[in-house]
Amino acid sequence: MSQPLIVSIDTLLVLLALLLVSSYSIVLCGSSFSSTGTKQHLQVGVEQEVVALLKWKSSLINQNHSLLSSWKMDSTASKKSPCKWYGIHCDNKGSVQELNISGLGLRGTLHNFNFSSFSNLISLDLSYNELFGGIPPQIGNLHKLTHLVLSVNQLSGHIPSEIGSLTGLQYLYLFGNHISGSIIQEIGNLYFLTHLWLFTNQLSGIIPQDIGRLNSLTNLDLSDNKLSGSIPASITNLTSLSTLYLYKNQLSGVIPQDIGRISSLTDLELSENKLTGSIPASITNLTSLNILNLYQNQLFGVIPQDIGRLSSLIDLELSKNKLTGSIPASITNLTSLSTLCLFLNQLSGIIPQDLGSLSSLTGLDLSDNKLTGSIPASITNLTSLSTLHLFLNPLSGVIPQDIGRLSSLTDLELSENKLTGSIPASITNLTSLNILYLYQNQLSGVIPQDIGRLSSLTDLELSKNKLTGSIPTSLGNLRNLTFLYLFGNQLSGPLPTGMNNLTQLEELYLSENRFSGNLPQNLCQSGILTKLVAGNNLFTGPIPRSLRSCTSLKNLVLGNNKLVDNLTEAFEVYPHLYWLVAKNNMLYGELSKDWGKCQNLTVLSFSGNNITGRIPSELGKLKILGELYLGSNNLVGEIPKELLKLSSLIKLNLSNNQLSGRLSSAIASLSNLQYIDLSNNKLIGSIPKQLGESSALLSLNLSRNNFNESIPPEIGNLDSLQILLDLSYNELSREIPSALGKLSKLETLNVSHNKLFGSIPSSFDQMLSLTTVDISYNEFSDGIEPQDGHENSSNFHVVDVFGYLALILINIMSEVFHCKSQ
Repeated sequence: MSQPLIVSIDTLLVLLALLLVSSYSIVLCGSSFSSTGTKQHLQVGVEQEVVALLKWKSSLINQNHSLLSSWKMDSTASKKSPCKWYGIHCDNKGSVQELNISGLGLRGTLHNFNFSSFSNLISLDLSYNELFGGIPPQIGNLHKLTHLVLSVNQLSGHIPSEIGSLTGLQYLYLFGNHISGSIIQEIGNLYFLTHLWLFTNQLSGIIPQDIGRLNSLTNLDLSDNKLSGSIPASITNLTSLSTLYLYKNQLSGVIPQDIGRISSLTDLELSENKLTGSIPASITNLTSLNILNLYQNQLFGVIPQDIGRLSSLIDLELSKNKLTGSIPASITNLTSLSTLCLFLNQLSGIIPQDLGSLSSLTGLDLSDNKLTGSIPASITNLTSLSTLHLFLNPLSGVIPQDIGRLSSLTDLELSENKLTGSIPASITNLTSLNILYLYQNQLSGVIPQDIGRLSSLTDLELSKNKLTGSIPTSLGNLRNLTFLYLFGNQLSGPLPTGMNNLTQLEELYLSENRFSGNLPQNLCQSGILTKLVAGNNLFTGPIPRSLRSCTSLKNLVLGNNKLVDNLTEAFEVYPHLYWLVAKNNMLYGELSKDWGKCQNLTVLSFSGNNITGRIPSELGKLKILGELYLGSNNLVGEIPKELLKLSSLIKLNLSNNQLSGRLSSAIASLSNLQYIDLSNNKLIGSIPKQLGESSALLSLNLSRNNFNESIPPEIGNLDSLQILLDLSYNELSREIPSALGKLSKLETLNVSHNKLFGSIPSSFDQMLSLTTVDISYNEFSDGIEPQDGHENSSNFHVVDVFGYLALILINIMSEVFHCKSQ
């Protein structure tokens, strides 16, 4: 029998102590093991971030960017960490929390960016670079993301639906890319979103209804895309919204009637869409609005009468719509208004008399409407105004005498109205003025003598009025003037010598006045003059020699004056010239071969001068010439065959010269020709039958030449011939071809003074558009008399002159006539 084990109390205490120490040691070892594991796990995560960042950097086209030089492994460091790299901010555990490398001009894609390596990323900003390609769907792995900023790159493709899983997102900026496709439905899942900016992309489709679920949204910008459909009514649920930009899309339908519910709105811009319907009355509930832009839509109806409730409004733009009715009187309550643009509508009635109370206005544009009455005198109280546009209305009365009080004005446009009276002298106080347009009114009197005080003026247009007197000498002080339009008045006298100082002029229009004396000699001293239009005056003397070297010229019109000059010495080659009219002067000399170098000429007119010599064949090089007028000169020789290669020619007038030879059949190759006048020359031979192929011809005048043989029946194929067919004063013989009866549109026919004989074709019955016919002085055996019922018509007159049967039919209108043997 074994003995019982007897253990002393001391022994038990020692064993208990050892057990406690052992247990404590085990606990400590376990704790140490757990801590080491966590740290190792965190370090592995950080190392994954480092690897991911370096891999993405290596994929960039310009990976050697200086600011990314810090993105590298430090061989001396005991552990890998990106926390000191440029653009990176880490949390207190060393994990990447923010990545901001905006504006570095980085080029590359996001395809090699391992989003799953950044589980703690809160903010990603890669904006203002040159990233291209699509947005990878793996971006949805950034579950903690609150800020996603990829704006102003070259990203394309669609918005991945996985972005809808980033439910903590507050800022989503994808603007300024080439992103296409529709706005994802999943956008409605981003409940915490405050800023959604997708503008300036190529997004299409409709705005999702679910966008109305984003109750936290304060800023929504979908502008400058290709969005279509209507504005969802659910958008009015976004009661926290302060800015709503949907402009420059293809949105249609009406503005939601409950738009007034978004009471926090400060900016509402729906312009440049296809919105229809009226402006909702509830819009006047948006009393916090600073900006209301609805321009360039198809809105109709009236401007809400309570528009004056929007007392915070700074910018109101309703232009380019179909709004009718009058401008509400309450608009004068908008005392904070800086810009008021209502142009290009159908607004009628008068301009509110109290408009002058809007003392903060800097821009006022009511142009292109149907506003009547006078310009209110109170408008001169708007002393902050820099732009005043009232043009294209039927406004009457005078320009307010105190217009000169608007000392901040830079742009004053009152043209195309019915304004009368004189130009107020006070207008010369507007010394900041750049643009002054008063053209096409009924203004009378003189140009203010102190006009030269407007030293900042670049554009001065006073055309199409009833202004008299001479140009003030002070005009020469306007040294910044680039456009001067005075045409269509009753101005007279010589031009002031000070106009030689206007060296910045690009366009000068003086035509249709009574100016006399010489043209300024230094008109193109600076070599920038592009248009000089001075026709229909009484100018004398030579053409300014400065024009010889004026290679900038595009449009030169000096016709209908009394200019005397040698053609060869006055002009030079103008590489940009497209319009030259110098008709009806006293120019002499010969046409230079160099005109063939003016390759941009579309109109060349030297008619009505004393030009001699031959037509240079080099004119045939003017491939885009549309109109050539050399009539009423002393040109000799044949018509150059090269001239008949001008395939763009529409109008050709070589009349009243001494041109000889035969008319080439190649004239039919000028398929665009509508007007031909070769009358009063010495052309011989037969009329080319190929003329019948000139299907565009409206008028053909070959009179007063020496053409012989018969009238080609092919002339009857000229279906478009409407204005004139004149073959008179030639030596044409035989019968009139019956095919001429097919010219059903022809209004005037003259074959008089030839040697035609036989019967007048019965087919003439069908020429119902004829108003004037002259077949006199021929040898016809038949006459013409009206059908039954028109025997006493005074439209017909038959006389026998010098053995010829002279028959003149005038003003036949649509009378029907037939041939009958006498």
